[in-house]
Order: sequence, then C-alpha cells, then structure tokens
Amino acid sequence: MRKSKTKKNTEKLSKIKKTKKKLLNPFSLQPLTDAYQNFKKKQKKEIANKIKREKIEQQKQLLQEKKQKIIEENQIIKNEEKRLKDIEVKRQNEENQKIKEEKERLEAKEKLRLDNEKQQKKNEEQALQIEVQRLKAEEQKLKDQEEKKIRDDELKLKQERLSLQYVERQRVREEKHNKKDEELKLKYLEKQKIREEKQNKKDEELKLDTIKELDNKFNRVVGYSGHEPGYEISASSVLFGASVIERHFTLSRSMVGLNHKISLEPNEFSNLTMLANRFFKSKGIRLDRIENGEIDSRNNYHVSICSTKNISKGHIIKKEDICCKQPLTDEKLFFTGLEYDKIINAEVTEDILINTQIPRKSIKLQENQF
Repeated sequence: MRKSKTKKNTEKLSKIKKTKKKLLNPFSLQPLTDAYQNFKKKQKKEIANKIKREKIEQQKQLLQEKKQKIIEENQIIKNEEKRLKDIEVKRQNEENQKIKEEKERLEAKEKLRLDNEKQQKKNEEQALQIEVQRLKAEEQKLKDQEEKKIRDDELKLKQERLSLQYVERQRVREEKHNKKDEELKLKYLEKQKIREEKQNKKDEELKLDTIKELDNKFNRVVGYSGHEPGYEISASSVLFGASVIERHFTLSRSMVGLNHKISLEPNEFSNLTMLANRFFKSKGIRLDRIENGEIDSRNNYHVSICSTKNISKGHIIKKEDICCKQPLTDEKLFFTGLEYDKIINAEVTEDILINTQIPRKSIKLQENQF
C-alpha cells in the first residue's frame, strides 16, 4: 500500500518540474513569478492536501490494519473459543462416553453376574436332576441286580435239577450201556472162544509134520497150501520142510466171492514172504561149532559176577557179596553168571574192589565145586 503511494508522489513531482520549466519564459518574469508563487502556493496546498490525504490514508490504513488486526484477533479469539469449545465438547463427549462405557460395563457386569447366577442355578438344578437320575439308576440297578440274582438262583436251581436229572439219566444210560457192553463182551468172548476152539481144532488138523513124512517117504519137493486165517502158520511150514507155499491172494477180504475171506491182502502177503524167507535161512543143523553171531551175542548179553562191596583177602563169599551184571568181557578171566552157585562159600585169595568183575585167579574153589 505504501509503495503505491510513494510512486504517485514521484509522478506528481515530475509533472511539477515540467510545468516549472514551461513557466520559465525569459520574456515575462512577473507572470512567471506570480505563476510560480501561485504554483508554489498551489503546490504547498497540494502537498498539504497530499500530506493530509496521506495522513488520512495512513490513518485509514492504520484503522484498516487495526480493524484487520482486531478482526484477526477476534478471529483468533473465536478460533480459540471454538477450539476450547471443541475441546470442552470433546472432553464432555469423552466423559459422556466414559460414563456410557462405565454404565455399559456395569450393566454388562451386572448382566454377567445375573447370567452366572442364573447359569449356576441352572447347573445346580441340572446337578440335582442328575443326582436324582443317578439315585434312580442306582436304585434300578440294585433292583435289577436283585432280580437278576433271583433269576440266577432260580436258573441255577433249575440247572442243578436238570443236571441231577441228566446225571441220573446218564447213569441209567451208562448202566444200560455197560450192561449191554458186558453182554456184548460176553457174547464176543464166547464167540472168540468158539472161534479159538475151532481154530485150534483146525490148527491141530493141519499136522505140519506130514510135510517131513511126505519128504522122507517120497523124496520129492513138498509144498504147503494154506487156507487158514493169518500167514504165520503158512510161513512156519518152511521149518517143517515145505519148499513151496500156496495162498489165495485178494485186494480186500471185504470183496464178494467164495475165496476172498481165506485170502491174504497185499501187506499180509508181503509179510508172509519176508517171514518165510527168514525161516528158510534159519534152517539147518549145527553140532560141531558155535557161530560167530552166537559168540558176539554171548559176549554182549551174558552177565558176569561182580562184587557189591570191597572184599578182602581170606573172606568167604556170601550171596550178599556178589551180583550179576552185564557185560561179560572175557569168560576165561572172569566168572560168568552161570557159575554163580559155584563161588558161594569160596575163599578170596586177593583183595577185590567194589563193582568189579570177580577174577578167576582171585577165588579158591573147593574141589567138589569144579
């Protein structure tokens, strides 16, 4: 604002200078002087007016600035009042919100307490109902157990009666069965006895010595044709001189036919062949020597006389001093079981240890004992 006023003043001064130059005419000084004086007065007046206007302007400006400042201050005051009012309103709202929240919290707390009390009461009622139901169930259980016990006792008594009846019936059946078995057994034994008597009679009628008689009389190959049950007698005919055995053969004696019952089945025929071969190999007469197999058997299975305790020299042998044990290692050096009676009451010539064979050289036999 001030810069614009200064610029106007500068323009006016430049106009005045121009006018002054025009008035400085050398041909008329007085008018110039008057004009100058007038101009000067006028200039002063204008300056005074200008200064006055400037002062007025300045005052207006100051008033305007003051007014603007007042407006600004008022605006600041209004703003501050508004801010304070907003703060107060905000504070009031916050307090109201806090009060509302506190009220809601208290109401919620009270509601929660009431709900908890209501739920607790409901739980207590449910617990009471459960307890009542449990007591009813327990009572029903005891009642059921009592009824079950009564039923079980009745069932047990019934089962015992049935068991006794069954045992009695079983005993009667067993007695009848035993009696029947005894009768069948007696009948079977009677039939078996009759069969054995018939078989013995038939066996006596076989007369296997006839084979030797026929062999001696005719000096021919003699055989045996068997129709008896079993295969043992047919096999033993070899021992009586039979060189040929004739038997009927069948796959099963249960088959229908005339000769099946007196025939041999495959396994029996095989046993007949094996037994007849053994009998044939065992035939012969031996008077002059002992076979090697017999020597081995005698050495392995004959017994020797052993001491039952330590026997001192000069002791007389008693029965409690000796016993027989296997094996006999050497009959030339030690007494055999067959000589048991010989060494009873014999004198011991050397000490004999317990559980050892009695050496011949350690015993002095009496003359009548040789």
